[in-house]
Amino acid sequence: MTIKCPFFKRRAADLIDNLALVTRFLIIRHKSLLGDRMIDPDAIYSLTTTSSDCDEGFYYLDSVMMPPGCRSRKKEQTKSYNLSIQEIADIIYHDWTSRTTVLNTDEHTTSSSSKKTHHKGYYITGQMNTTIYKDDCLFSGPDPDMPVKGLRKYLAAASKLFDHSKSYADLLELQVLSEKNQIQVKWEIGGVIMLPWHPEVKPWTGKTTYHIDANGLIYKHEEFWDISVFQAFICTVWPKVGERLFLEAKDKV
Repeated sequence: MTIKCPFFKRRAADLIDNLALVTRFLIIRHKSLLGDRMIDPDAIYSLTTTSSDCDEGFYYLDSVMMPPGCRSRKKEQTKSYNLSIQEIADIIYHDWTSRTTVLNTDEHTTSSSSKKTHHKGYYITGQMNTTIYKDDCLFSGPDPDMPVKGLRKYLAAASKLFDHSKSYADLLELQVLSEKNQIQVKWEIGGVIMLPWHPEVKPWTGKTTYHIDANGLIYKHEEFWDISVFQAFICTVWPKVGERLFLEAKDKV
């Protein structure tokens, strides 16, 4: 059975991860469950450290201990450790802008003047350079479906959230905050949500802050919206009601 709704898909993944964490606890407490495979308990808290750890025992530990949503798709995948913050910023910029889409901005006409080229990055496609992120990166934000812990889990749901042919995510600005070891981007997103009634959400703006650890990997992906969660919910579930309600409120200001 395939779960199509992004919300329930993530919740199902959370349940699987929680079961995996309980299993990990039992294995730590009762090493006999591993049979003859003896594992150093200290190693449990230092997964995905350096390539020198990637021996047979490490991979066994990774496959047993790491929650499914936090595992790499390929266990031999190499992380891009110790890049400069500018190099990381360049990769993030590429993830946002390398894919584009042409959309009609006026539903009442099909003339070329009404069409505009937009970015279609990982917020829409779920495709990005994962080597600069920790596998257990925390994705937080105002979305009721967050926080989500686990790179693989986040991308699996993100790729199914928007209709790729009718949605966009424009990068408006990118800032390198060297003193905080952070990178911040401003964006605008609009398009069609992959729900049964295919609601079209009007463009909204926000920011994403990428927090970088001492090894040069992103450990937290923090999202902020310029609209309230209530407004986002109303506009998604009842698009016409939301448009009338919030546009009228904006006109009165």
